[in-house]
Amino acid sequence: MDKANKLKIAVAGGAGVWGRHYLKTFSEHPRCEVVALVDQSDRRDRFAQHYEVPLVFDTVEELLTDHTPDIVANILPVEAAPAAVMACAEAGVKVVCCEKPIAVQLSVADQMVKVCRDKGIPFGCGTAYFEVPHFVELIEWLRVGKIGDLVSVSIPGGLLLEVSGAGCVVLTMLRAITGLEVDWVEGLTEHARDSQNDEDCGCYGWLGLSNGLVCNVVKPRPAHWPRSKVFLEYSDGYLWLGGDPVIIKRKGVASEPVVPKFMQEPLPEDSFLLPVERLISAFDTGEEAICSGHDYRQALEIACALKLSAKEGGRRVMLPLQDRSVQILPALWRRKGGDVAGWRHIGRDSAPDVV
Repeated sequence: MDKANKLKIAVAGGAGVWGRHYLKTFSEHPRCEVVALVDQSDRRDRFAQHYEVPLVFDTVEELLTDHTPDIVANILPVEAAPAAVMACAEAGVKVVCCEKPIAVQLSVADQMVKVCRDKGIPFGCGTAYFEVPHFVELIEWLRVGKIGDLVSVSIPGGLLLEVSGAGCVVLTMLRAITGLEVDWVEGLTEHARDSQNDEDCGCYGWLGLSNGLVCNVVKPRPAHWPRSKVFLEYSDGYLWLGGDPVIIKRKGVASEPVVPKFMQEPLPEDSFLLPVERLISAFDTGEEAICSGHDYRQALEIACALKLSAKEGGRRVMLPLQDRSVQILPALWRRKGGDVAGWRHIGRDSAPDVV
């Protein structure tokens, strides 16, 4: 493709653990040209040189002073991401994204989604739709009744350690695979002391779904962490969701595993290609990005409701929440990044290198 016709991409946080994958994938995509890297680390220039990125900036605001890329991937710590996303939308960037959790405070997540919608900017968030192979196709396969109607659903491993951080992925998967919203929650924390603060933590309890079913969020058991993030029973089979999906058609002695044709198709070697291409697709269509800011705002609201319920002994809390000032404080490394929190907090001996 002629360079003049390529999409102009900026990656904020592209020298971080997660952002470097976005930087690599965008730089190798035939439709894209990475024109800017936004990062404050001392390894920024080395990353820019490696991926032949011509411009570097300390902040997204500095980038937007003289440049308006087509797509800006804001792979920033949670405290910095909301302002960056909204600045991009206000500046006329065509597509924006950020990572999980979407924000600390629910009202800020509301504002992010609203600004992007008001400006007509597709807003992607997280990778929940891409952590299960062929997830989008699987959703459509279930919608046409291949294993019948949904009978029950559970989160068998609970929301271990982070109801807001990693938990947002599971809650987004739950909403996507069922096509349902959560109307109420009854929540408890893994440790009683966690119920009285705003810190992210493990949660369990019950989620009342919009079709009347109740999803059991099992109490976390780290020593017996199940592979399945979401388990669904249908009238004519079962689905274990997590890693490669496991599908059982029919029940009793007639039951057998099935692998639909679409699940036999090879996946890209680069696991970030699909998250990146959802942003390119949103640019082409102008439609909401697959795995959206709205999805992760909804997940954050469910997480906040679980914590709020736990503070009050597990009482039922109705959604949507009336108090939008509620918040969950993610782990320090999620809030401020590994360069501030220290890389040992995420199991690394040193800062990330190029991939």
